[in-house]
Formats: sequence, structure tokens, C-alpha cells
Amino acid sequence: MEISKKILVATITVVLTSIITLLVNTAWNEYAVIGYQLSGPSDFYSYESNPLKIDLNLENSGNIGAVPISKIYVTNATIIGVNVTGVPSYQLPKFCRFTENMAIVSNLTIPKGRPLSTWMSIYLIPNRNVVSFAIFADVSIQADLLHPRNTVIKILPTELIYDHKEKDLYTLRK
Repeated sequence: MEISKKILVATITVVLTSIITLLVNTAWNEYAVIGYQLSGPSDFYSYESNPLKIDLNLENSGNIGAVPISKIYVTNATIIGVNVTGVPSYQLPKFCRFTENMAIVSNLTIPKGRPLSTWMSIYLIPNRNVVSFAIFADVSIQADLLHPRNTVIKILPTELIYDHKEKDLYTLRK
């Protein structure tokens, strides 16, 4: 009996060590690399019926999908609408929420190997009588013990500032 217990303990040790090694190896070799940037037109004429469209572009150059939390903030402007690429408007509340100053997209997987392209768009109108307004982006991934190499990279610009030039014209600050 004593030898059987030793063999059982040795077998369990080898099996557990193999499983742990496999998990660590998988965790090290599977990762997401999310890059993000904002884009918008260089000039914008502000009218109530002509909102400014700003795109948040995301990419995933890693080898697994990930679920980023994408946020866009505005100052001196009001967000009046949000569009998430590939999500019908009736499902938008499942993945997006927004107020007049912030839009958040979450619970949506960005697939591996996705090139830099539009992930979400916001539509905004500058507040009345402002000299400038700004849009800021922030993207993060929640900590994942099984994928410790997941990273997020800023691809400039991640902030856009528009300055008032003449009557209804705003120009993107360089």
C-alpha cells in the first residue's frame, strides 16, 4: 500500500505540473495588442442639422480576441449620437451607453488580426459661443491573469481640438 500511495502522489504531481506548464505557456503565447486613435475632418461648419462625426479607430495585432473598454469624452460640446460598427441600432444599448459628454463601448470583442479601422463613431455639436472644443479617447483592457501580455497602445492622435475660426467654421488644431 505504501508504494501505491507514493506512485499516486508522483502521478498527481506530474499531471499537475504538466497542466500548470501548459497554462503558463498558453498564457505567455496568447495575447491581444490593441491600438487606438481618433480621426475627424480638418474643418467643420457648425450647424444644428450638421453634427460633427468623430471616429474611434481600433486594431488588434495580437493573436487572440479581446474585449476593450472604449471611452470618448468631449468638452465644450454635446454628444447627440453614437454608432458602433457592425451593431444594429436596436442592439446598441447592450454594448454602448452615452451622455452628453461621454460615450462608452464595452462587452464587444475585437477579433484578432483586425486592422486599424472604425470601431465607433460619435456625433456631436459644439456648445454655443465656445472658442474651442475637444474630444479625448481612452481604451483599456481589464486585467486577465490567463493573458498577462495583453496591451493597449495609443496611436496618435488620441485627442482632437477644434478652434473657432470664423462665423460657423471650426478648424482642427495641428
